[in-house]
Amino acid sequence: MKKILLSTALFFAFASGFAQVKLVNKAFSEAKAESPNFAEAQKNIKEALENAETKDQAKTWYVAGFIDNKQFEIQRNTQLLGKQPNEALMYTSLISCYDYFMKAAELDQLPNEKGKVKPKYLKDIKNVLKNNQGYYTNGGAYFWEQKDYKKAYEMFHIYTEIPKLEIFKGEAFPADTNYNMFLYYAAIAASQIPDPKLAIQSYESLIGSGFKENEIYQLLSQEYMNVKDTAKYEQIMAEGAKKFPTEAYFIDMLINTYINKNQYDQAITYLDAAIARDAKNAQYCDAKGRLLETMKKNDDAMAMYKKAIEIDPNYAEAYGNIGRIFYNKAIEANNDAANIKDTKSYNEQIANVVKPLFKEAIPYYEKALQLKSEKEYMIALRSIYYNLQMGDDYDRIEKLMGGN
Repeated sequence: MKKILLSTALFFAFASGFAQVKLVNKAFSEAKAESPNFAEAQKNIKEALENAETKDQAKTWYVAGFIDNKQFEIQRNTQLLGKQPNEALMYTSLISCYDYFMKAAELDQLPNEKGKVKPKYLKDIKNVLKNNQGYYTNGGAYFWEQKDYKKAYEMFHIYTEIPKLEIFKGEAFPADTNYNMFLYYAAIAASQIPDPKLAIQSYESLIGSGFKENEIYQLLSQEYMNVKDTAKYEQIMAEGAKKFPTEAYFIDMLINTYINKNQYDQAITYLDAAIARDAKNAQYCDAKGRLLETMKKNDDAMAMYKKAIEIDPNYAEAYGNIGRIFYNKAIEANNDAANIKDTKSYNEQIANVVKPLFKEAIPYYEKALQLKSEKEYMIALRSIYYNLQMGDDYDRIEKLMGGN
């Protein structure tokens, strides 16, 4: 009795597995028909892909890829005839058939029950991929226009991956002069998703390619900043600065980075490089002056501000910065005077040190204000004129400030 029950169980197991194989064959036939029934074919293959008896068979995945590729071909042929295809269906099918074919190729290269590898579908899969490769760029452009950047990335990425697939190893694959361009588009799409990890992988693949490398270094540095990898950010920026010494972006960003980190010596190094590269750039001289001022090197800072003015006599910030140095010195001297108890000594400090410093600041602040109507210049001048008891000038600045 037990034997009969066991045999019955085996029969039903066999029948179930046979039924699933029939579904695969039926789906294949429906897709190959002159008027394919794609809905029924996909329904049947979906069931086979989920069934334990058929989900690990190369044919199941191959048929799934065949169905979607057939859908793509019908829409493509419609386009070739000058008619409007269903582009969403055409390119979505193109993506999914690639995924199915990749799985089919993997299973098709596994050893059979005798330990031998005898692929049945690999040749056809390879031919399809070669024929379809160019259409992945069209699909990428389509999804980009739809602002579906994830699918746009997938399309451009697949295009660049096909020639590198293991199944084509050792075979001559036609060289494509547009390869780097579409790798670049993949990176841009990944940035738009946004997916910094994918973007970084794509941008790094382009390093050394000679394709838009100046821009690639800049975009790559931004992605590292997005993931807060400051070490890699600085490394890429430094490489960019070395490779493209005439590009201001790298040095400018490194300078700002080191200033923000209070690493003034490194910032000075890059500022000196920037000035050497562009000796007529007043902004660099002014920036170095500000940095030296922060480092309490006021004399050196003053020299850089004056150099900025020599380069650009209308550079308001440099005048204002010189004025600030004199003003701050006057305030410091005034604070020192407050600690002097002897009236005579106090008056001498005010007359001989404080007031002359305030007076030194005036022409620079006035010139800065003439060139650029900044409130900080007005505030400083109002304070100076108040301390020097210069009523008319004080009233003039008050009026400029609206009486505030």
